[in-house]
Amino acid sequence: MKNQYSLKLTSLLFLLSFLGFQAFAQSAKSLVKKGDKALDKENYHKALEYYKQANTSNGENADAYFGLGVTNLLLFNNKESLDYLRKARELDADVDKHYYYWLGRAFHANLQFDSAVASYRVYLNDEIGKNDSRQDAVKTLILQAEFGKTYLSSPVDYQIVNLGTEVNSEYSEHSPMLTKDKQTLYFTSRRPANPSEITPRGDGWENVYTTSGKGSHWSGASLLTGQVNERKTHTSNVQLYDNDEKMLVYKSSKFGSLYESVLNGGTWSKPKPFAKFTNTQKFEPDGFVIKDGSVVYFASSLDNKNGNLDLWISRRKEEDTTKWSEPERLPNIVNTDADEDAPFLSEDGLTLFFSSRGHDSMGGYDVYKTTYEPFTRTWSKPINMGYPINTPGDDIYFITDSTGKNGYITSNRQGTMGQEDIYMVKMYDDVVVKGQVVIKTTKRPLGDYILNFDSQRKLGVKGSALSGADGNYSLKLRSGHTYTVEVRKQNGEVVLTDDVEIPMAESEGAEIVKNFEIDIPDTIRTAAGQRIVLQNLNLVRVKYVETDSLLINGEVRDNAGILAGALVEIREESSNKPFLSTKTDANGVYHFGFIPGKQTNYVIEITQKNYFPYLVVLNYPSPGNTNKFVTDQDLTSVALNQVDVRSVLTYAFPIDIKEGAKAVLGGVYFDFNSADLRPESNFALDKLYEFLKRNPRIIMEIGGHTDNLGTAYVNKFLSQKRAQAVVNYLIKKGIDKKRLTAVGYGFTQPITTNDHELNGRDVNRRVEVKILRK
Repeated sequence: MKNQYSLKLTSLLFLLSFLGFQAFAQSAKSLVKKGDKALDKENYHKALEYYKQANTSNGENADAYFGLGVTNLLLFNNKESLDYLRKARELDADVDKHYYYWLGRAFHANLQFDSAVASYRVYLNDEIGKNDSRQDAVKTLILQAEFGKTYLSSPVDYQIVNLGTEVNSEYSEHSPMLTKDKQTLYFTSRRPANPSEITPRGDGWENVYTTSGKGSHWSGASLLTGQVNERKTHTSNVQLYDNDEKMLVYKSSKFGSLYESVLNGGTWSKPKPFAKFTNTQKFEPDGFVIKDGSVVYFASSLDNKNGNLDLWISRRKEEDTTKWSEPERLPNIVNTDADEDAPFLSEDGLTLFFSSRGHDSMGGYDVYKTTYEPFTRTWSKPINMGYPINTPGDDIYFITDSTGKNGYITSNRQGTMGQEDIYMVKMYDDVVVKGQVVIKTTKRPLGDYILNFDSQRKLGVKGSALSGADGNYSLKLRSGHTYTVEVRKQNGEVVLTDDVEIPMAESEGAEIVKNFEIDIPDTIRTAAGQRIVLQNLNLVRVKYVETDSLLINGEVRDNAGILAGALVEIREESSNKPFLSTKTDANGVYHFGFIPGKQTNYVIEITQKNYFPYLVVLNYPSPGNTNKFVTDQDLTSVALNQVDVRSVLTYAFPIDIKEGAKAVLGGVYFDFNSADLRPESNFALDKLYEFLKRNPRIIMEIGGHTDNLGTAYVNKFLSQKRAQAVVNYLIKKGIDKKRLTAVGYGFTQPITTNDHELNGRDVNRRVEVKILRK
């Protein structure tokens, strides 16, 4: 990265003073020396080659392993580094005086903070004197490891996704920058643009690249066209601004300065110095111009006795907007004695994101944010963005969108493809958690119960909901958390405590269903005499109180036994959209509980793969509903405050459909004494149509059946016409008429008693389907 020199020089000063040599074979010693020279030039890959050769020239060698450990650490191959350092000590307990320093660094990079602190303390207490100049640096590392342990124990809700080979390479990539439409990504890479232009490090000069895509998915990158890139000069993009028509650019000229390029006719112009104060003999690696172009923040080593970077600000002069005011250093609450770099401002210009090696960093550069208060003209104490945004490595060049939920960052954390890589930073998505609160034994819905969800790992991540009259609740929660749930009565009494794990969501708004069964007595449970238990009926007529709970318990079977996992949905008869759904459990049982709120009819649809769909119609009898053969006497024959309907379904068609198999087609209605299909029949008939489409070889009989009221001739005639009406509907939908036969049976094949109307004669009036040939 642009400012990499400071980190590398610090590491190499330690390295060159630390590396020592023992007596060993001349060829291995020579190769190790060559490795050290390559390391001195930061040509890490070449250094690795020499150390590996030294390690094999005369067998395993402790000093070669030690060199491999240090070099891999500087290449951010953290796990490999730790393995090599451990191997070095196995071969020679006194391999190097500064072994524990590097071992601590390797543990630190691998997030093993306790082991890192222990190694640092051995180094401080046993290897270097109390007055050694390195004491302060190592004590800082101990402090950073302690910070790291804290951040690791309470990670923030962000995913970090490597952008992959379309953007990253074995070389350094950094400084992500998005266009306003978020469809083009600019970034900087040290991949060799020209094989003849290789730096002493063994990589290329920094150049600006672009790629197209979105989010974490990008196409192959290409060199930015125009005049921004320059041969044998490090060039890096810094910021797009002024509607993407201007680009702030870094170049290695004058020890590192900021320039400006302008987009003219689709081509970027040759960069010119941005301002006098960003084009000095000091180091000015990064900056940010706010939205209206009136203020610029930039990093500079100006007036810093240690040569470290601070953040500065300059404003355009009101009397001459082509000129800038004298730069002002941001206050000490933002700047520290260490480096501050990579400023990025929110759209309102009040939140500043930046990277720092000071403050409470867990190692290297960490990303921080601070907020400006216009009334007091002060900045808040910077907040560390936490793990996994930050790591013990360098985490820098952070940018974010207007929502604060998505962004990009440069990092040399464990798992990079080479050196620094670019990552997408994505906040965990919220999900909709919904379900029902019911009494465990009776499944009656419980309204006005309070549900409190609290994350088990992060304070402040929580949510609350109140169950409605139907027992249903719904709320939004952050995914990727396990929550402790308390269900309370209105008086505060806790009736249930449970754990709910919400997995990481793939997209915003995903739904998670979680029902809660409360183990309390049902004080208004329906008496046994008030229950209707019905065996394999497709039409059930019941009168219920619409303001109370309607409980439906069902059992689904086929001819062989119970059917587990069958989908059961319930809808209003006038709608094709279910409002509740569930699946049968291991015993083939399902439960519904809800408060109707009105007098209406319901349809229960039961579907199972490779089975014929099955419908149960729950019909509310109402005065004047004569077209469904209900008398005033029938209306009073059932009067329940609460209904528990149990249906045992014994007919469904398995995949091995047998000739002669038949089933009732529930949900088909005709006008009184007529063969005219009522509109609500369409839902059931469409299910039959879909079944016939999926099974094109089936030949089917549609049978019409009546009760025993009236003469045999009239009933047979009416049943035939009704069966034919169903056949005509299916033919009109596209089923070949050769596959369908209509037969009227009249009242010759009742399936229940004809002694009474309700749940008797009304059930016998039906349409059945029968498989003639498959």
